[in-house]
Amino acid sequence: MNSFEGKKQEFFLLFALVFGLAGAIIWVRTATVKATYLYVQHQKELVKLQQDLQSIRVQWLRLTSPKRLDTLAMQLGLTPPRVDQVMQYEGTRLSSERRRIR
Repeated sequence: MNSFEGKKQEFFLLFALVFGLAGAIIWVRTATVKATYLYVQHQKELVKLQQDLQSIRVQWLRLTSPKRLDTLAMQLGLTPPRVDQVMQYEGTRLSSERRRIR
């Protein structure tokens, strides 16, 4: 093999290495851009879901407010329970059995 052939092989090897490195850098950059885009989209979705959750919490508080429930009860003709209508809850047999197992 003469020196020109060796230099030619070195050049092609160096060219392939540079080309491969450039391809890898482009691939990493493209993957980074895609990941950044997805991150931004997920952040937007998270903010929207948090706003929706806050809206639902406000709606829940409004619907279950004691003042609103009292008004609805009066409209429906409901009255507070009489003493004979109130029952005391003492738990279930299952819960007392669980206490003995522990």
